[in-house]
Amino acid sequence: MDDRRIAVIYQEYVVAPDLERTALVEALRARCPHEATVLYPGSSVHVTPSFFFQHVVYVDRSEMSRDFFARAQAVLELVNARKRYREQPFIRFVEQDFTTELPVPEGSFDLLLALYVGGISRACARYVKPGGFVLTNDHHGDAREAAELPGLELQAVVQERRGKFLFEDADLERYVGPAGSDGPRHRSQAKAAFYLFRRLQRRR
Repeated sequence: MDDRRIAVIYQEYVVAPDLERTALVEALRARCPHEATVLYPGSSVHVTPSFFFQHVVYVDRSEMSRDFFARAQAVLELVNARKRYREQPFIRFVEQDFTTELPVPEGSFDLLLALYVGGISRACARYVKPGGFVLTNDHHGDAREAAELPGLELQAVVQERRGKFLFEDADLERYVGPAGSDGPRHRSQAKAAFYLFRRLQRRR
């Protein structure tokens, strides 16, 4: 793969199939700290988060992802052309199965993206700082799984309306029922496009 292919691959595998979701990432950016750091397991070549977040670590084990991120300068040029911040992007790629131990410290990221790949929340929530966020959906049951993980609490749901992504903070029990003495939290009948969990502060 040469540098000229980077923009083409992003167009073919992200933009053309309508997987860019820039409006979602932009809305998410508004809810996060200014210097938020992001961990994105199962990312493929979806570098859209780097348009809005200066520090992103991507994790994937596919050959296409490896070859894509190996052209580091071309990836930077793609991001620099569309980034919404002044700082130089920090982009790191980890070629690895995200269910194995990642070469990053636990509790070191402000945001975990757990999108369209099952098991990310279970495997990687430990890398999120207390007070940090996990954004997921329920495509592979990941939202249900995140709701049952100790230390994660649903903060908002995201609904898509006419291409806009709106965060809703009220009546969250409709989406994830409260913990009860008779069993774990459960998913109710209400559905959302995405779910935003927060990692609870550690008790002293």
